[in-house]
Amino acid sequence: MARPNSAGFQADSASITLRNFRPGHGFVIDEMVLTGDRIEIVTPADARALSISIEHTRFRGMITEINLNEMLASLSLDGAPVRNLKLAIYSDRVQIKGQLIKSVLSLPFVLDAKPVITRNVRLSLECSSTQIGGLGMPGPAVELIERMLLEHLSLDVSESVMPIYLDSVKCEPGRLSLTGRANISWPLPKRPAMTANSRTDNSYDSPGIPEK
Repeated sequence: MARPNSAGFQADSASITLRNFRPGHGFVIDEMVLTGDRIEIVTPADARALSISIEHTRFRGMITEINLNEMLASLSLDGAPVRNLKLAIYSDRVQIKGQLIKSVLSLPFVLDAKPVITRNVRLSLECSSTQIGGLGMPGPAVELIERMLLEHLSLDVSESVMPIYLDSVKCEPGRLSLTGRANISWPLPKRPAMTANSRTDNSYDSPGIPEK
């Protein structure tokens, strides 16, 4: 590490661990480890012109099942046709159980989903299979639940003060593991448009559950 002087200092690399980090709209990341190379902080005579730059910043993070279930428990579901949502993360999928309220009936459902990254800035859950009362769930009911997941169980880092880009997400027992990149510098840079590894947003406009 270079010796600090009046102009600032430099370092070859550094790591920082953030816990309960909320980078933008949506749930928090339980733990996030940032590792950066070529760190430089320059303080010219005019301290207001302080500049910070860290090249090749990478991160790995995790979002736990406990965290997501606390979010589900805090949701205001008054008037919503679903109740008692509970989430579990396995090595290959996320499973959500709950009850679908239809008139005077309460029907248990199971929904399997996979985490999906959209345009490197949004993490959401995409339904892969569903069952209600041991049978296939009607399409409109699936769309309704997916819409709730997209609204309440997603992470959007596009407006983060520190530009963050999500590269991968993996299901592991009890948690989601993330990797990505961050752009740490001051003054803040303009976020460039990201096209690599992009996906197209899905629309979950639900037609509602028809009466039987």
